Amino acid sequence: MTQVNAHAERIENLTLLSTQTQVRASKDRAFKRAISTLSNDVAYIAAALDDDPEIWRSHRAFHIVHVPSLIAVLTLLDDIDQMSKVSE
Repeated sequence: MTQVNAHAERIENLTLLSTQTQVRASKDRAFKRAISTLSNDVAYIAAALDDDPEIWRSHRAFHIVHVPSLIAVLTLLDDIDQMSKVSE
């Protein structure tokens, strides 16, 4: 993967995470209280990353592990009550 593609993917993931948290927070007051400023914080990180694409190196674990994990969790939240097992 080229640096340009990797940078675009990181920005896309941050944008997706920010959007998903905003949408969920608009529907669920308890969720909004629980995430506090996460959506704004993620938008701030995306802007900083856009200004300096190499800044991600200082926070590799966040971009490689935490952002994809948060996206996966947010994606499953609507269906979690109906789930009987976790699978791909």
